[in-house]
Amino acid sequence: MAKSEKKLYKIIKQKINDNNYTDLEKIACMIFVIGMNRSFSSKFHWNTEKYKIRFYEKYRKKRFGELNRNQIICISAARLLKNIAKKFNIDIYYLGAISGILSYDNFSDFTNGEHIIPVYKISDKHYISVDLERNLDNIQTHKKWFNFGRKDDKKCLINLTNKQLTEIMKKIRYIKKNRNEYFDVYISKVIDKFRNNLNENLKKIIYDNKIADRAAKLNSSVDIYRFYKKIINEFHENNNSKEKIYLFGGRSKCIAVNKYCFGIYYTKEKIDEIWLWNHKNNCFISLSRKEFEYIIRKRKVSIVCPKENVGNIFNSKYNNVLKNNVSYKLSDFFMK
Repeated sequence: MAKSEKKLYKIIKQKINDNNYTDLEKIACMIFVIGMNRSFSSKFHWNTEKYKIRFYEKYRKKRFGELNRNQIICISAARLLKNIAKKFNIDIYYLGAISGILSYDNFSDFTNGEHIIPVYKISDKHYISVDLERNLDNIQTHKKWFNFGRKDDKKCLINLTNKQLTEIMKKIRYIKKNRNEYFDVYISKVIDKFRNNLNENLKKIIYDNKIADRAAKLNSSVDIYRFYKKIINEFHENNNSKEKIYLFGGRSKCIAVNKYCFGIYYTKEKIDEIWLWNHKNNCFISLSRKEFEYIIRKRKVSIVCPKENVGNIFNSKYNNVLKNNVSYKLSDFFMK
């Protein structure tokens, strides 16, 4: 069960009371503790745009019980951080990533569906981004925080230097000495950035045991998706070439609890390679096109691939699909 807001506050209070923290360091400590105890909502991420609008609209309202759930979205993450920060007499504001709107206490004026960034005010015109939701997978896999103290072309935000970020991470005991402790350092060694072999780099990531072990720490299919997406983006971005990598999720209509899957699809001309995350074995399983399409049909899965149309590839007619020739337990491919 998820630790309640009250329980999280008690943990944070104990950590903060033992140290001489600045307000920004206190916020970082809050993000660290909350991030270790929350995941991003699969129900939101792997759903239809129509459903997301309704879901987002519901979360605009103050529904405090939802802050105690395991899985959250940007609004509930920002509100949870604000609630706890307020107990330490620290004010958190909300910034719309698209609209640029700044708000102190409500979400009514924001564009429906836009990402909400919690920010810390340091002057009348300047703020520091303290994004909790975008760092959930980073925190749980001990990666560098990339959505904390970043300007991102927004006039009201300021950048924190690498030195400043390192000192904050040391103070809250996220790292002990320096940036070499981040898991990003290991990932960089795995990826061969100097060889232009997309398929080879992809398989290095997919079959690396240490990377898979980190992914296994994540409790949400979306967090695993984000974890691998960030790694793959370091050496590949889909363009107009015939060689592409797609990361996708799936939503099953016939499983009550663990109903979401996550996979990677590589294609080059007539080559199709598919891997599906197996949460029981904590690794990717390579599947043939027919095996994967059997799982889709058997579990009534809708494929979702943000910003891409890969779902159309698999949600088409199932011609000559195997009757039953998948050697793995199908439920092991689905999680929360």
